[in-house]
Amino acid sequence: MSWIASETPPGARVFVNSFLAYDGTLYAGSDGGWMLTFFTGRSTNLPPITYGSEAGPTPGYYTHVNDENAAVYAHPINTPDAAAALKAAGFGYLYNGPAASPPNEYLDPAQIDASPLYEQIYRRDGVTIWRVR
Repeated sequence: MSWIASETPPGARVFVNSFLAYDGTLYAGSDGGWMLTFFTGRSTNLPPITYGSEAGPTPGYYTHVNDENAAVYAHPINTPDAAAALKAAGFGYLYNGPAASPPNEYLDPAQIDASPLYEQIYRRDGVTIWRVR
């Protein structure tokens, strides 16, 4: 978390691991990435999980969060379409945390490492961060 706070720009957006929860109605974090905003001040694709049951900061916030995630998840992470969707939403980084790696995790480190669309910029203690090229 300290590395992200010191080595990424204040306006950086980070795409973190998540999954559809509550019968497919909202996205929930599957590793420590969902805590990035609290610890680093950087924006992620996951607001607190209460975004599904509380008023958001703007009208249509709930729908915006779900649509933004769905636009990325519509494509395998190692494809140009996924990178384009990430860029279109303003995401410059990917974060894979130490608690990740269930069998169907979207941010698959092997796929991302093998892709020319991303550049690994940090790997330590189970955390990997890539820059979207």
